[in-house]
Amino acid sequence: MPFEFYQYILSSENELLNKFPFLEELLLFEWTEIEIHMMEDKAFPEVSVPGDFENDVIAFNPEFKILQMKYPVHLKNPNEITETDEGAYSVVIFRQPETGNVQFIDVSYFFYLLIIKMMNEQKPLTDLLGEAEQTFGVERSILLTNTIPFLEELQQNKFIIGFKK
Repeated sequence: MPFEFYQYILSSENELLNKFPFLEELLLFEWTEIEIHMMEDKAFPEVSVPGDFENDVIAFNPEFKILQMKYPVHLKNPNEITETDEGAYSVVIFRQPETGNVQFIDVSYFFYLLIIKMMNEQKPLTDLLGEAEQTFGVERSILLTNTIPFLEELQQNKFIIGFKK
């Protein structure tokens, strides 16, 4: 039912969408939370814990979605969102393995790209930092200093489940 409501709004409520330009993303975000909560269980890879964030291949929770949005519907009350909030936002939405609770984490564009690259290429962080250094014009040591705490947070929140064996 919630997805049908989302589709209905998109197809027939132009006036409402013009009045509240963030509404489409708010409905999509809410639907995605439901979808993640209700999704069929996915097989988790065998992992080792502990591991080395810099040199090991990170294993991510397979029960997730990443959304890119123009409005911070995951960060602000809809009554407080205005056109001045329009920008680039990324959010990781995932289900915690032990509890089934749906969590979301706001991520910068850099971390969005890094997560996608790590998942797609199955390479350790150290192999990806050279490209990131060139793309973003930031020294490797600074990238590493800022990235490791973020990865530790993802592990504490159960989005990173360990390291590939």
